Amino acid sequence: MIANHGVAGGNSWGTDDRFDTVMDINLKGTYNLIGACIDSLKKSTHSYKHILVTSSVLAKMGVDFDKALEVQMKDVPLGKMSDTDELADLFYFLASPSNRSITGQSHDINNGALLF
Repeated sequence: MIANHGVAGGNSWGTDDRFDTVMDINLKGTYNLIGACIDSLKKSTHSYKHILVTSSVLAKMGVDFDKALEVQMKDVPLGKMSDTDELADLFYFLASPSNRSITGQSHDINNGALLF
């Protein structure tokens, strides 16, 4: 199961406060999706059962996607966004029977964005 939720961007007090929206999507949405799948995973006859929870590095940094493309990418050491094949390769391995030992880890595919 892969839970890929996330909204990012700025927040401010008052009428434009997005706290409830961000929590509903990023936290509650992920929690509810995993909860909805737990029974099926428990009943599965597969010897391996994996739950992958993903978010973007931009969401972690609270950066708006369009602004990142316009401004932030100049500061990323590899100068590019990750492509879907890079993400798919990691997800494929993590969800495969070959992964029998990795648990509770954060894997950053960020092209060096978190080095600075």
